[in-house]
Amino acid sequence: DNWKARSFQTSSIDLVSSTSATTWIAKNEIQLDYFRLSCIDDDIELHFDSLEIENVTKQLQSECENDTYGPFCSKQEPCKTIELERATKGFTDPDPNSDSIWSKNYEVLHHENISVQSHGHTVYVGEDGEANYTDAIYFTGRRWAFSHTNKTPSELTAHFGRGFQASAQDKLEIHFNSASVDIISMNATISPASLSWFYNKNMTGSRFTSPDFERPVDAQLFCSFCNNNANPCQYEGHCNSDGTCTCKHDADGSLCLDLPTGNGKCDPYFNEVEFDFDGGDCCGATCQDSTLHVCGIGVLQSAFGVKLTRAADGFQECEDTSMVPITIELCIPIYISAFNDKYSRKHDDHGAVSLVCDNVTYLYLPPTAFPEDTVDDHCMNETVRVKDGTEC
Repeated sequence: DNWKARSFQTSSIDLVSSTSATTWIAKNEIQLDYFRLSCIDDDIELHFDSLEIENVTKQLQSECENDTYGPFCSKQEPCKTIELERATKGFTDPDPNSDSIWSKNYEVLHHENISVQSHGHTVYVGEDGEANYTDAIYFTGRRWAFSHTNKTPSELTAHFGRGFQASAQDKLEIHFNSASVDIISMNATISPASLSWFYNKNMTGSRFTSPDFERPVDAQLFCSFCNNNANPCQYEGHCNSDGTCTCKHDADGSLCLDLPTGNGKCDPYFNEVEFDFDGGDCCGATCQDSTLHVCGIGVLQSAFGVKLTRAADGFQECEDTSMVPITIELCIPIYISAFNDKYSRKHDDHGAVSLVCDNVTYLYLPPTAFPEDTVDDHCMNETVRVKDGTEC
């Protein structure tokens, strides 16, 4: 009566071989999703001289860095915080009429400063979703499971603290399952980050980890606790001792992954092809105003090779190669010539300097923008990149 798990009848009395030849179940008839036994040969003799023993002892006793632990610092510590990738929809109820709200941020579940474990792996909980509910992510032996439960973190601690967790998992409803993981490579399963997720075949009241591979979930988790080597802050951000990042170049969020692209302000660091030229912010033809910024307004401190006395409007940082250049020649007294390889046009203007194409202002200099000591009878050039075929 004291047994916790058993296999079905086997044709061999060899315990190790029986794990691959039959199914194992817990006492309440729950099938163990993955169960493996291996033989450790204790007859191997290791021979070290005294110097080698001393070196090994030092390595075993040394303090580990970069969130590693264990002999020779060979094991990776579990991530302390995980989050949903913002580019994904996240965990959602398949019922379109459901008003359930699922967590986006998860932390290690602790009890008296010790992480709570499920099958030797850290349990994560999120409480930023539906009121009076906790979202728990825990390892089941071969894959990770997600439960949306009304248990409190304290009740979850008691749940996972039971002696044999396989027999206790029927108390939690499993809503989502991760893809299976390589149990042999323990670092591959140390946290649920970067895994694919699927709806459980029976979303309501299911006690089993039974992923429905025909219904994937648009959700992926990432480790949001920075580490200078294993999990650094991005885009030149600095990793602080508390696992947060001090970001640069107007990036924000965990690991500085929230980019300031497409917000109406040109950020030169992200003005590259891989960032779609800052989401189009640096060119007049592609920039879109946002609630924070108006495209090109007051960003020019110099133009035509002259430091201006007043800020002007424009898009000097435009690097998008799909745009075409227009060169404006300005002579003092003010006489403007705009030309490219398709047309040229001249006119007098004794006030502001502007270039407007298809109702987009690519350049605007106020009347008093040039310093008073600007040399007369002097011509200056400024090149502006505009959309090909536009009417200026």
